[in-house]
This record gives sequence, C-alpha cells and structure tokens, in this order.
Amino acid sequence: MHWTEGPVGTVGRANLDGTGANGAFILGAFAEGLAVDGTNIYWTRSGSNGDGIARANLDGTGVDINFIITVAMSTGPTVESTRSGVRTSMVPAPTKRSSRAPRILRD
Repeated sequence: MHWTEGPVGTVGRANLDGTGANGAFILGAFAEGLAVDGTNIYWTRSGSNGDGIARANLDGTGVDINFIITVAMSTGPTVESTRSGVRTSMVPAPTKRSSRAPRILRD
C-alpha cells in the first residue's frame, strides 16, 4: 500500500499486512493525492514550479516530477486501464467561478 505523508509531502509504502512501513519511501515528492496501477505510482503535487501529476516506478525509482504539468491545483489522480495501456486522469479543484471541474486526460 502507498500513502502521502501530510505536510512533508513524501510518499510512503508498506506491505499489505502493515509491516515494513516506510513513510519516506519517495522524498521531495510534494505529494498530495495518490493513485497506483500495476507499473507506476502517480501523485498530484503543488509547488513553486507549478502544479501537476508526478509518477515513479513501483519500486520508487524513475521519479518524474513533471509527468503532467497543469495550470490549476488538482484534487487527486485516478488511473484507468485502456486497451492501449494506462490513461491517467486528474480532476482539478473547482474554482470560485465554477463548481464543476474539467477532466484532463493523457494517454
């Protein structure tokens, strides 16, 4: 299992039975929302360089902080399986002008 570590924004990991917990599995992630598929970990992030979705391999290697760059703060990624592979989607947080947020997809 994976999770985000509050204000420090790290990605944590543990075995499904709760053993082997490591709250600092991926450091410097600025992680907020989190999604996992069979190959990667995806997380929303915000920072001085902008907002977006980052990803890493399941073993924590290959971190790509700028996998998808967005212009709006996001609430969390989801991962969908498609015939051509995996598609990530992210729902940006609603703005004051609209209560419905657009959906951003990337194949």
